[in-house]
Amino acid sequence: QNLKDKGHKAVLTVTPASLREASLHLGEVPETSYKPGSLAWADVQPLDPGTGAVGSKRSFWVVPGGVAIVKRKPAHVRFLVDTGTNQALLVPPKYYASIVSSLLPNDVFGRLCEARGAVVLCDCSVTEAELKPLRIYLGDRSFSLTATELFAKVHPHDKEVCLLQVRPNPLTQSVLGS
Repeated sequence: QNLKDKGHKAVLTVTPASLREASLHLGEVPETSYKPGSLAWADVQPLDPGTGAVGSKRSFWVVPGGVAIVKRKPAHVRFLVDTGTNQALLVPPKYYASIVSSLLPNDVFGRLCEARGAVVLCDCSVTEAELKPLRIYLGDRSFSLTATELFAKVHPHDKEVCLLQVRPNPLTQSVLGS
């Protein structure tokens, strides 16, 4: 609200600076931080469906959007934007199995992957399989996350294993009301 009171646009933008760093911009987005035509804008929604905030301050941001893997049209969802996590996507538990099976068809999962509780571990060759991308829709744009982007390498017992960066989020129901 202070930005608006001072005549500035109430815009918060996170732009990647490298693979491990990002920059946070308040107000206008510097044109040097993005490629023309590559931005997507989405209005922030209240975090808590009842009060619109957590305590007196917002700790996360919620934006409307969509997600699709197999289907042509995206399912409408609300994204909880949390810059403090390294997960590509935290999903409501009731949708987790469906998303994993859409990303990793049975033949691929059975050959290359295993579930261990709330995580999916795969042989890293899974990133070379012909898998459908996870499509995220924000504003008027879609962004495709490929298998290479959805898996992170881990090295237990000197074996090359990749961790699927999609996890169930038990807090989703209480935070997003979904």
